[in-house]
Amino acid sequence: MFKPLRGYFFICLVLVTIALFSSCGNGGNTGIVPSTDNNTSGIVNPTQTPVILVNKPVSGYIYVSNSTNLNILDLTADEFITQTGEYLQKEYPQDYSTSDIQELYNQLKTDLSQSKPLPLYDANARLFSVRQDSDSSEPIPVDSDGHFNGEALTTADEDGVNLEVSLNDETYIGIETVSLSDTINSSSVNIELKSCPGSILAEPGDLVIFEVYSEPSVNLRELGLSFKLTDNSAGCVTQPVYLCIGGKNKYTKAFGIFYASKKITNTPLSSLIIAKTRNDLTLNIPLEIVKNTASISGRVITGGKPLIKGFVRSIGPSAFCKLNSSGEYTLPRIFRSHNVKVVATWWVEENGKKVRYRQERVIEFFNTDVTDFNFGEEITPTPIPTVTPTPNLTPRPFDDIFYDARVSDVIRQKHQWIDTYGREQAIQMTLDWLNNALPSAPSIPEEIIGAERDVYDNSIIKIHFSGGHRVNLLDKFSLVLSQNSISSKNINNLLEKHIRNIKDNENLSLIASSVKTVRSNKILILAPFAFQFSGGNYTNNKVYGQFADDLNNLKDPNTGTPLYKIHCVVTKHTDVEQLHPEYEIREGNREQTLVIPYREKPSTDPNSIWNPDIVRPEDFIVNNSDKNYGVIYIMTHGVSICGMAYKEDPDNPSPTYKWLTAHKDWWEYGYQIAARYTPPSDCDPNQPYYEKMIILTESFFQQQDYTNAIVFMGGCSGFDRVELFKGRHASIYIGTDRTAMSWWTELTAYKFFWYMYNGLSANEAYNKLGEIGVNPDPTGYDPNACADPNIFADPNSSPVGCTYKIYRENTSTEIYLPAPAEIVIQKSKSF
Repeated sequence: MFKPLRGYFFICLVLVTIALFSSCGNGGNTGIVPSTDNNTSGIVNPTQTPVILVNKPVSGYIYVSNSTNLNILDLTADEFITQTGEYLQKEYPQDYSTSDIQELYNQLKTDLSQSKPLPLYDANARLFSVRQDSDSSEPIPVDSDGHFNGEALTTADEDGVNLEVSLNDETYIGIETVSLSDTINSSSVNIELKSCPGSILAEPGDLVIFEVYSEPSVNLRELGLSFKLTDNSAGCVTQPVYLCIGGKNKYTKAFGIFYASKKITNTPLSSLIIAKTRNDLTLNIPLEIVKNTASISGRVITGGKPLIKGFVRSIGPSAFCKLNSSGEYTLPRIFRSHNVKVVATWWVEENGKKVRYRQERVIEFFNTDVTDFNFGEEITPTPIPTVTPTPNLTPRPFDDIFYDARVSDVIRQKHQWIDTYGREQAIQMTLDWLNNALPSAPSIPEEIIGAERDVYDNSIIKIHFSGGHRVNLLDKFSLVLSQNSISSKNINNLLEKHIRNIKDNENLSLIASSVKTVRSNKILILAPFAFQFSGGNYTNNKVYGQFADDLNNLKDPNTGTPLYKIHCVVTKHTDVEQLHPEYEIREGNREQTLVIPYREKPSTDPNSIWNPDIVRPEDFIVNNSDKNYGVIYIMTHGVSICGMAYKEDPDNPSPTYKWLTAHKDWWEYGYQIAARYTPPSDCDPNQPYYEKMIILTESFFQQQDYTNAIVFMGGCSGFDRVELFKGRHASIYIGTDRTAMSWWTELTAYKFFWYMYNGLSANEAYNKLGEIGVNPDPTGYDPNACADPNIFADPNSSPVGCTYKIYRENTSTEIYLPAPAEIVIQKSKSF
């Protein structure tokens, strides 16, 4: 196993320059949960509730590079280099031959060849568990070749073992390893993938080794473990490598190597490394590439006890400091990132004895220098009662206009920079500004504590507010084109040529068949933005219109009951009302927001208090019981935008508001620029105006069950999120590969389901779209007719040539429309 670490880091660092990680092991890795409490801490204190500690075996080879990087390997450096190269070349020859992997492997050889065994680097170096007192405990013995084999003190429930190296008592470096059994569990039930490190923080050009294992231990090679980077611009990653140790192949733990691209200039850049097995065990390893730093300072408070010595360390290029005689410290250069851990260790005199304390604190470190970041306990005098009222600490409601106003402040500044520097530079300047890395910029809007790029779309800025509120500032328009935007083939005529009227099929007969259908005859159809996409046509050539009506009218010939149970919700222009942008009034000042509010119109159904045609977040729930839909079609922006954030009546909250309140981890707000919006006369016509939407988070989708279902996503770049649905066992998933025009996606989806309705399988219907020339999108577009001509500049995002792509869970199985009995519709020869 290989775990490098720089001398000034306390957690698992890897190769080259500065690669950083959060802790591994305990509790598994399912991603970083940002801390909303910047005072999170834990102190090893003899007077506190005892923690049950055990000794666990640890072994390996520990190396130090000239830049004080620590590396722990399962083999000697030479053996590690040789086995890695041979395994990659043998098992993944196509990947190994690429220039990216060759550069990665050459860097690995260079770094390890320049490292020295720990005792040769520093004869006085000592290795401990962080649970040990390095002043009074026996260190773990390390041989002259760097090999160590001993026991480390840790808690019983931790897989990861945190170690600490003392270099001549002048510098303390943290590093971690994993203590695992070689016993392989033959069962594949209740297996959980874990990683060490649990997340990766790196600078451009860093090489990072990570390890994936399972609890309980299983043969990961047999399960077909693979690694995938969600954003290839972040760099490259190898596929899993398994080492041979002592003549035995070790398949219970796999390691990969991530190489951060040297070309990255816009940071922070967030991505994921997805570890996945053939039986859909999945682990997301968060990855963040950073460069910006700031300082943290404070002091250790001993409660009046004499301080003997101590030190503080964290993550960054200059992140180690000894305490002065007053207990003060300054860490000059700490990486600004999520969940930055700062560790203080100090010794005091108690009753004539030397007693060691250790405390960890975690901070969301996005802003500028932090002061008064203190450790220890103050001796608090008995308080004197006063008549000062207790302050109201109630957090802001999530729909408070305060958030719209602060986002509007960001929008104004971002668009000033767009006008001056262009879109790409403006996005980066906005990120730097909100992370307090742009000295000449105006003050950061109140309560904003940082920002980052979205993992899946790096044009989206995720803004963090104090108190945990997060929003997404989208960069692209809602695509709207005028009719003269079609400058070549008319796809509408092309489709109409192949679409037959339903009356031509009245004589189709239903016959018994053994063909495979999806899990139920329930069909979910959602169109939360039909009022934007449809052009006023909610019926012809629409899945949520004509096709849904046809299915509702299809009856069993023997019983007369409907063959399908359709849950179709379509939000039309008659269901919503666009309001004027609102004003925020604070301390007598009145300033207009740049957010266009919408309100849902009252229900026209006498049996419903709330408008049944408003698509709500709970409509997106799919399970294996009451909402076990066999076919799911969703026409929205992207994949996860589930509707507008409608203005609420505080005295009569809607079902949407109640759901959002009860499921705060399942959604975030998103702000998207409105296309072709004409502001009212009291608004500034030179400002951009945005619409506020509800975005379902990855946590929401991880709770859904798409087993044996067809999922068709009609929005932009739907196929980018295919992993969400593969991991939840969808039989078929179809989505676009880039920005898409809504009228093309709707017409093509309609044709796809029309073919399935007439007896083709999902795969046959998909292939038919290519045969008739409608997939990819054959349309030529006039950029000048588009609300956002910039989308045509990048061929990777331009709608020209947009293609629906398909994922099939089982390529040997043909999936047909569901029915309450096994049936097939006889196919017309005209196909």
